[in-house]
Amino acid sequence: NSSNKLIIVFSTYYRQDTSKISSLFQNLTDSLIIAPCDRSLSLDHLQHKTIISKAILMKLVNTFLIFLVALLFCGATAAQQVDNPHQQSLAAVRAGNLAKLRDLLDNHGANLNSRNRIGESLLMMSIKAGKQDIANYLLDRGARVDIASTANVTPLMAAAFNGDLGMVERLLERGADVHAVDRLKKTAMVYAAGEGRTEVVARLLKAGVDINARYPNDLTALMWAAGQGHTATVKFLLGAGADAALADNRGKTALEIADEAGHLDAKISLTNP
Repeated sequence: NSSNKLIIVFSTYYRQDTSKISSLFQNLTDSLIIAPCDRSLSLDHLQHKTIISKAILMKLVNTFLIFLVALLFCGATAAQQVDNPHQQSLAAVRAGNLAKLRDLLDNHGANLNSRNRIGESLLMMSIKAGKQDIANYLLDRGARVDIASTANVTPLMAAAFNGDLGMVERLLERGADVHAVDRLKKTAMVYAAGEGRTEVVARLLKAGVDINARYPNDLTALMWAAGQGHTATVKFLLGAGADAALADNRGKTALEIADEAGHLDAKISLTNP
């Protein structure tokens, strides 16, 4: 039966004799039986007494053992994962430990392009966390710049979002795609304009991004900057030739978007470009 199978598994796991384990469980259940069911007990008495049958108790013991074995298995699996160079490299990046990462790559077979559970590469993780020393080291080692997360976010998008112009420059030099889109159809330009990263916006334009390109809902980079109140970016885009007369899919211009969001400075810049 299931209890015997569990006893065999349990005894095998600990390399102990099956009969001894079985006897131990039998003695345990025998000693814990409180009383046989007594029909003479009143309802009031039953409310203060716990009547446990041997069969029910054995089921409880079996459930406990299954839970215990599962915990032991998960613990062993977790221990194996911690010792895995892949997992250790991810942990090293999270901790900002460049020396540990270098050792794992040089001496323990860690993969330069390891990814975490949401698909972020070591390079992506380091860029997002602002760990420039690790990101630059990985690029020097030849880490791929085109690995996107499960949400299709690329290292270039992460660098643009952070406003890390130096990293954007390095990624572009390595061939990062300025036109790549994530699951929401946002590009590096959208991330940069939406966060007011003016220098990055300028660099992306230099890399070939159309200043009046349309993104989801027919929004432009100018509309993204205006809607978030990034006046400096708005002024730069206007000076670089952005068309303030364009409207989104609701018929709203960048001026109307800024006005709707209550960004007075951006509105003034759009009113008197």
